[in-house]
Amino acid sequence: MDGVPSGYLATNPSAPVMLADGRVIMAVREQLHPDLLPKDMSPPGPSQVGLYQADPPFSFEHAKFHRTETLLTSGRVWHEDPFLSVIDGQLFLGAVAVRFKEEKNDNGHRIMERYATSIYRLGEQGDTVIEKVAEGPADMKDVRLFQLQDGRIGLLTRPKGGDFGNGYVGFATIDKIEDLTAEVVLNAPAIFRPKDVVGAIPALRAYWPDVWVGGNDAVVNGNGSVTVYGHFGTKGPYGAIRFSFDPPLRDSNRPKNVRNVQLLVHPEELLGFPKEPVREITAFTGGCLRVGGFDIVPFGWGDSYVGLMKMRS
Repeated sequence: MDGVPSGYLATNPSAPVMLADGRVIMAVREQLHPDLLPKDMSPPGPSQVGLYQADPPFSFEHAKFHRTETLLTSGRVWHEDPFLSVIDGQLFLGAVAVRFKEEKNDNGHRIMERYATSIYRLGEQGDTVIEKVAEGPADMKDVRLFQLQDGRIGLLTRPKGGDFGNGYVGFATIDKIEDLTAEVVLNAPAIFRPKDVVGAIPALRAYWPDVWVGGNDAVVNGNGSVTVYGHFGTKGPYGAIRFSFDPPLRDSNRPKNVRNVQLLVHPEELLGFPKEPVREITAFTGGCLRVGGFDIVPFGWGDSYVGLMKMRS
């Protein structure tokens, strides 16, 4: 990752998207280094979204991304954990927008007012924000959109709290981007719960019941099934996972046959790489770019770096 702004850490990338001319772009969360936080801020601190590009021809072995633009700034609203989606040939950018109150708490720190996933339409090169088109419900991260084979838009959601528990992955469909509302997102039925990942991956049983799951991106396979790249979270480490499911037909709202649950990266496997210290024990997937039968999967490591994995599709 070349060109990361001075004083910032690059982490938690989107899925890579290949443009018509062969360039590959990726949106990346840029987090102010904790050593530089003003006294009225507590970690994680201000974050913004930068656009990074790899020139053609793209390959995993020689991938090198350089920064080209600031897409979303870190003023009064901070922007975290971006994603890129292509719907009907148009590029969309999403990010968690974190807003703060004017007053401060007794410790002199800023008070968070709310956060929600905001979605923007981009220019065809991905380097210009055209307009904001939708916003998810308050206090929900990990809202994602992708296009199914029949043209419908699939939504991944991540409700939590109360009856929702620690957080699960929900799924719904809409016909057009204008149909994306907070009500649709909140009513999405669950397809993947914490017990599903713990049941499939014995290594996570040690963290139960403090486990949650979220979807970071989805890709549609040739047979119409969907593979979700996501994460598990605990009060300790975050790790990278993926699973597959069959989306519902138009006359049904229930996905089925969740399968192929895989632990891609347990963050503790990465301790000591790179040699510099990391802020957190996390591995946060961005999604994938399919090249020659392989999935190229970027991930944020330790809230400090961006890495790439390569695995069979």
